[in-house]
Amino acid sequence: MSGFQKQLRSDLRAAISTHARFANFDDNIGFPRDFDADGLPFFVVRTPRKQSSRAAFDVVDRTTLVTISLRRKGGDDLEDQFDDDEEAIEALVLPILEAAGLEAFHELTESEVLRAGGTRFGQVDLTFRVIHSTG
Repeated sequence: MSGFQKQLRSDLRAAISTHARFANFDDNIGFPRDFDADGLPFFVVRTPRKQSSRAAFDVVDRTTLVTISLRRKGGDDLEDQFDDDEEAIEALVLPILEAAGLEAFHELTESEVLRAGGTRFGQVDLTFRVIHSTG
């Protein structure tokens, strides 16, 4: 299963980093431990949770949560930018998952906007549920 997840993350990172909207975003393999607004924008693709259940004697249904996290700075329209980011990511991700023959849907979006000094920055996390069977 690790090969499946590795390929999934790789395919999604490639699609996001080549999209014009995210061309100036750094592609991080993980979250930097310490970062400031000067290190923005960046994105991370991760598969933080996996679950398996037996569907039949020789078939296992596997569910993988795929989370795409975007961090950026902005002005008073930062929430609007996150709304546009969400639309763009969903339009990128779902066709890739469906083309791979996977059942997938956008399950959750969470965002947060912060201010440090005079700089507004924030994050939006989009979680997709991906279901596939093996056996």
